[in-house]
Amino acid sequence: MEGCIPNKSFVLSCPFFSFNKKSIYLFRHNTYGLIVKKLKYVDLNGDLWFEGENFSSISSIKIGAIKKKQVIGKAFLNISKLGVKWL
Repeated sequence: MEGCIPNKSFVLSCPFFSFNKKSIYLFRHNTYGLIVKKLKYVDLNGDLWFEGENFSSISSIKIGAIKKKQVIGKAFLNISKLGVKWL
């Protein structure tokens, strides 16, 4: 995910109690592995849909709906060559 998280960054996450639109989360995908994306919306089934900020990122359609149990944590800090940034 480029934009607020540059390539080759370290992202710290923590446990959370609710899902907030536009917040950044880490989750496991069966095909793509560990992914960091921004929450786009929660559908009527309670499934999560995520979006990236980079044109070359995997699309929401390819990722599909994510179950809440697949989410590892909410990102709160980015560490990169550019410095440290709260998310």
